Amino acid sequence: MKIAVPYDKNGQVHPHLTEAGQFKIYEVMDDEILSSRLVPVIPGQDAPSLTAFLQKEGAAVLLCGLTPVSVVIALQSTPIQLLGGASGSADDRVRDFLNGTLHFDRGGASCASCSLARDHAAGAEKEPECDGNLSACGHWCQ
Repeated sequence: MKIAVPYDKNGQVHPHLTEAGQFKIYEVMDDEILSSRLVPVIPGQDAPSLTAFLQKEGAAVLLCGLTPVSVVIALQSTPIQLLGGASGSADDRVRDFLNGTLHFDRGGASCASCSLARDHAAGAEKEPECDGNLSACGHWCQ
C-alpha cells in the first residue's frame, strides 16, 4: 500500500495540500514502512491534476492538513482514503496511522475549515479548505 503526504522542507506535513511543492510517498506493508521517496509537484495544482497525480503514484491513502473542498470532492470518485487535519512530522503521522493511533487536534467546537468555507461564501477570495473528515465538527463544509 502507498501513503501520500504533502511534505514541507522541514519534514512536516504541509498544512495546505495544494501549496506543497513535494509529496513523500511511503510504501508500506503489514503496518511497516518499507521505503519512502520524495516526489516534486507544481504547487497550486487544480483538483483533477492533483487527483491524477495521486492515482498515478498508486496512493491508497492521502494523509494531509487542510484540503480544498474541490479536491475532497474529486477524491470521492477514487478509492483513495482521505485523512485530513494532520500536522507535525510526516514520518510520525504515518507511523501513527499504521499503529492505529492517528489523532487530530480539533481545537474546539467548530472546525476552522467550516469558518473558511463560510468566509468564502461571504466573498473571500481563497477557495475554502476542509480537513475532509466528517467528524471534524459533525458535518461537511458548506
